[in-house]
Amino acid sequence: MKKPIIRSLLSRRSRLVFASTIVTLALAACPANKTRRNSNVPPLTIGAILPLTGALSYYGESERMGLQLAVEQINGREDGSPRVNLVFEDSVGNPATAVTGAKRLTDIEGAHFFITSLTGVTLAVQPIVAKEKNIIFALTMSASAAKRDSNVFRIYPGIEEEGEAMTEFVLKRNPSSVAIISLRQQSIEEQVERIIVPRLSSAGIHIVARESFDRVEQEARDIVAKISGIAPEMIVLNAYYNHLPILLEEIRKYPALQKCLLVSGLNLAVALELDPSKASLFDGAICAVPASTINLSSSDESSANERHFAETFRSKFQRAPNYDAAYAYDCLMILHPLVSRFGHDIPKIQQALRTSDFSAMTVNSFKIDENGNARSVWRLGKVTNGRIAPYDSPSVVP
Repeated sequence: MKKPIIRSLLSRRSRLVFASTIVTLALAACPANKTRRNSNVPPLTIGAILPLTGALSYYGESERMGLQLAVEQINGREDGSPRVNLVFEDSVGNPATAVTGAKRLTDIEGAHFFITSLTGVTLAVQPIVAKEKNIIFALTMSASAAKRDSNVFRIYPGIEEEGEAMTEFVLKRNPSSVAIISLRQQSIEEQVERIIVPRLSSAGIHIVARESFDRVEQEARDIVAKISGIAPEMIVLNAYYNHLPILLEEIRKYPALQKCLLVSGLNLAVALELDPSKASLFDGAICAVPASTINLSSSDESSANERHFAETFRSKFQRAPNYDAAYAYDCLMILHPLVSRFGHDIPKIQQALRTSDFSAMTVNSFKIDENGNARSVWRLGKVTNGRIAPYDSPSVVP
């Protein structure tokens, strides 16, 4: 399933392809029969450092499409605001490669604003951007980067928020016993040990098993067999998207483990999209996801912004959008009006990001806290016929 990792940035041919894409978007947005923008307004150059190839390209491609749709819409306006010049660099999911790309975007392209994907990439690029007092919009679940530097804003669902939303469901359900299975990975382990376990324990909920793994192929069978002898009322499952089908195949072998399954929603959503043939394994599973994950696929549940985004995305790319595309799109929809208003006055943009209401222009519903982290509206979903359907009404995670 994994693709080979390349060792360098985009090839010259790939750079030309991306450059051609940028030029095409710019030309398409300026028909000859319309009044052109004020030529004295300099373009807004934004560097996007995404995993466009390699094992994590699923995320980068979705984010690229969301950004390109935003560029097309922004550059199609005739309001005198700056045009967007979006320049991509392929991080391949590798922090060292991302650093090389960030230097090129800063030194050659003159970018003052960056959009990065993945925690490791964001943390590696951060010192370069901070040195120039530029701004990063980070598409990453970890809040660590934004907490460290006032120039970093995480516009993405957070792993802490997910843990809080999952915990709230367990507390409301109040099961007599819970088993937790999770990947032995730092962010996931922190979510479990700092949020889920303490809150459940303090509420008197009995955690009868706490299992973690490194290699799911070798360990899943024994872990699930061990838990089957306990027969907990609920299983909480938190692992990467490619681990989930393997674990669920084992869990489905035991009728005693079918009472209630709560799964990490962001990874579940990816698993359903990448391999629909395994969708039946997830039927009945409960998950916590950003509201847009459910709303984008349900016209009855969606806002006007969500409907518009979903319709234009499908028209352009002939596929449904996901939350990665939606959050990437939101990054530009937030940044562009602020630069139009404040130019490159970074302190004013920082202040506005922390105090403004962006609900009129974004797909996702969120507020940016004092640390620069977006706090999204989350919903509970239930997997039904291969998709995440609404389980209850929206709720804001505190």
